Amino acid sequence: MMNTTKTLLCVALASALSACGGGDGGTGTGGVTPDTTAPVITLVGDADLSLEAGVDYTEQGASASDNVDGSVSVTTSGEVDNTMLGDNILTYTATDSAGNSTSATRTITVVDTTAPAINLVGEASVSLDVGSTYAELGANAVDMLDGVVEVTVSGQVDNTVLGDNIITYTAIDAAQNTLSIDRTVTVVDMTAPALSLVGDVSVTLDIGATYIEQGASAVDILDGVVDVTISGEVDNTVLGDYTITYTAIDAAENTRTITRVVTMVDTSAPMLSLVGDAAITLEAGVAYTEQGATALDNLDGALDVAMSGAVDTTVLGQYIITCDGECRHFRRG
Repeated sequence: MMNTTKTLLCVALASALSACGGGDGGTGTGGVTPDTTAPVITLVGDADLSLEAGVDYTEQGASASDNVDGSVSVTTSGEVDNTMLGDNILTYTATDSAGNSTSATRTITVVDTTAPAINLVGEASVSLDVGSTYAELGANAVDMLDGVVEVTVSGQVDNTVLGDNIITYTAIDAAQNTLSIDRTVTVVDMTAPALSLVGDVSVTLDIGATYIEQGASAVDILDGVVDVTISGEVDNTVLGDYTITYTAIDAAENTRTITRVVTMVDTSAPMLSLVGDAAITLEAGVAYTEQGATALDNLDGALDVAMSGAVDTTVLGQYIITCDGECRHFRRG
């Protein structure tokens, strides 16, 4: 009977304690569960990124969520040096109100995959007259990481053959990134043949004289000797200037023309002929009969002849009769 009473008292006491919240029941002090869980950080974007050297890094950030506090702030530490190849570590940290802290990292790897930029000095397309010397202007190159880099030039220009010649410019940076660009040098024939007269450029001929064409010669820098065509005529019966034109055309249709001026002049006096003898003996007292003279000019034909002088048949002696054909004098005595 006594044992049964003790059991009932223990059960009643335990029930009373439970109803009043007694005992720890596996809970913390005062019955509140402690917060020992750190926030969860989520990166915006990838945890591993590649960044081209020289390009600015844009931070994408991160967010953090706590099981008690909800959204909590994230602090970021670390820097990205985009001028140095290699890894840069950024650390993201979140701490909740219970002091639980966690961190996450992002690795930004600076790489160099960009070739230098090449700039030609001068034009990318150049025309060069055949036979002319090509002057190389060169090029310069700048790399985003290495700065100024050397440019190598390859290719040749044959200035004796018409057509395109390719000059190649190549730049290589320290990471072996390579870029090449070209310049096209086109050899063209823009020069007319050299044309030279045989003889003088100005010729003077007396009226009636025959003009003898001496010709001209032409040499082209590419085609060599080329034909010369001659145009124009000389009328040796008419005073004045006559132009003879000489033309040379090469295979590329480059044309050169020169001229010769032939001037017809009258420098010959008329031909004067006496009718009868140049010396006449006349008996005193006998009348003198003038027989006259004729004049013929190579341009004007027959001309009048002016006579001057007189014969006094009453006085012995010598008398001179002058026939003036404008430039000659004949005497009769």
